[in-house]
Amino acid sequence: MKQFSKYSILIALFFLFNMATAQNIKINPQNSLGTIPNIYKPGVFLVPKTTNGANDFLNNGIQHNTIRMISIELALEFSTPSIAGVMAQLEAAKPGILYTNSRCDKLVLTILKMPLWLSSSTDTTILGDPNWRKFNAMPPANYATWNLLVDSIISKINGQWGLDPYYEIWNEPDNFYWQGTPAQYFDFFKKTYFAIKTNHPSAKVGGPVLASFTSKFGSAYPVGFITNTQLDSSIIGRLIDSCMAWNAPLDFISWHKFDSFLYSMEMEIDYLNQKLISSGHGIVPYIISEWNNTFSIRESNFAAAFMPNYVLALENYGIAGQLVASWQDFIMDSVEFHNDYGMLSWGALHKPEWKSLLLLNKMKGIKIESDSSDFLNLAVVSTIQNDTVRVLFSNRSLPAFTEATSYLLYTKHFNVTDISTAGYSSSELDSIYRGLITISGIDSLSLAINSAIPIYQKADSAFLFGRNINLTISGLTGTHVGTEYLIDSTHNNVIYRFDSLLISGYTRASATAFLYPNSTILANSITITDSIYSFHLQPNAVTLFEFYVPGILGISNNTPVQDNFDIFPNPSSESLTVKLFTQQMESEQIQIYNSMGALIKTVDTKNLSTVIDVSELSSGLYFIHIKNHQQQTLKFIKQ
Repeated sequence: MKQFSKYSILIALFFLFNMATAQNIKINPQNSLGTIPNIYKPGVFLVPKTTNGANDFLNNGIQHNTIRMISIELALEFSTPSIAGVMAQLEAAKPGILYTNSRCDKLVLTILKMPLWLSSSTDTTILGDPNWRKFNAMPPANYATWNLLVDSIISKINGQWGLDPYYEIWNEPDNFYWQGTPAQYFDFFKKTYFAIKTNHPSAKVGGPVLASFTSKFGSAYPVGFITNTQLDSSIIGRLIDSCMAWNAPLDFISWHKFDSFLYSMEMEIDYLNQKLISSGHGIVPYIISEWNNTFSIRESNFAAAFMPNYVLALENYGIAGQLVASWQDFIMDSVEFHNDYGMLSWGALHKPEWKSLLLLNKMKGIKIESDSSDFLNLAVVSTIQNDTVRVLFSNRSLPAFTEATSYLLYTKHFNVTDISTAGYSSSELDSIYRGLITISGIDSLSLAINSAIPIYQKADSAFLFGRNINLTISGLTGTHVGTEYLIDSTHNNVIYRFDSLLISGYTRASATAFLYPNSTILANSITITDSIYSFHLQPNAVTLFEFYVPGILGISNNTPVQDNFDIFPNPSSESLTVKLFTQQMESEQIQIYNSMGALIKTVDTKNLSTVIDVSELSSGLYFIHIKNHQQQTLKFIKQ
């Protein structure tokens, strides 16, 4: 008789329990959250490497959120040794720059790469990039020439061509791209800033374009929570202080982010907001001008769901622009898929990561309320466009140990040094999370570790078995046919198809030729009956449902909704009175959303009538919710 271990029986029971339960997601077409934000459009660091990669961009018809180009870098690198030579090289790139600018809401151009004829160094030592030598990463030998060169570049792009791009000063100074001293870096930033602003005060200038938000020169903070006081000594903190001392306010702040954790973003944005306000600088747009997964899980089954989850997190934190690094793989390599940056492989095949962003880009029209509670990285967004309802699910699922430790680091505000100093190894932490070791300490770290155990359990279920989901569209009756676009380990997954071809005898070249361009996202027909559609979603799968429902904007819930509150005066420029007709709880929370669907103000109240100061709001359309009366949304116009 076949024997089963106690562990395998537990796993089987756990699986059956998971399959017997489901998460209920309710979509309410009545509650509008405003138009879909521009951040949902895909942004890319545009560096095509092959003809097919370039043609894909030219012909795909996508309007991007933000595009970053290296045109200035190439002009500095390949021009004849003079300002005139750089201008000629830039002029030759004009058609491509103008076309790219027409394809995006924000164009980012980086002022980068010191040419040998202007560098303060003649050292030809190759750095971390074979195309970078030490002289490329040094300050200029003559700032008068450099300043004139920079002014000439801005005069051509802004003055002659009429563009208004976002200019980043340098790139990743915390990486090998800067070989000067920290003092030389800040001096370089200051002089380049004024070289632009002196004759072009309206030009958009920003930075510091860090490889890591928390970077310092010559050292790094440990992974995890970093206090605001500590971040004041980071490059980004020092640059903000320096800009205030120079009377040189930034027009935007940009940095790069290559990690698999969404949790650190809250710490970073909280710091920026308080720093910019407390320093007197004032809030400016934030741009993540390169982002992607960490190297080890790019092109893996973890990758696709990370992409829309990340963009939706950026929306929550008010990020203005985002660019995936990069459009196409940087290196040809010996194999087609090798964990490179690109959304397209070297053979210009569309990776699952890119297709998941294209599903998010399908979300058009008006964003509507999605009641999904907190299901640990299950991202849900829904829209109405004409008579079509779209609902996107992104089931990001990392190993339970990773999720629990991320919670410990960023929600409970510890870092890896705190954990190691307390004597906890990774294996011991994992055993505690799994219940194999019990700790009873009452210190803050012990309490935090114990509080992470439910996070571990929830993440383990999602990671091992996926999720069963009941989708309900409020007020919908009858049967409606819909379309499902699914991206998972096999569906719409070119890596899976490519590997299958190799197993069947294809070569890399023949498999790539057979699959190219692999840009179509295949769909299945589905049916929703009486407002409910139940389905199972694999770990790290992304799916988009489209339902055509004539008159969807006019449907109502089965039970008529009674007005729960009113607002007046409307429009208003100074104050808004919110009057509750009933109060479900001892206290209520009034929520104000802007026209992009972002929550911008909350007011807690225990009164039936509450006056809210709205004088600081910009003029425009807003939406008012009462948290415990979500069936009703009222529009408010700020004059």
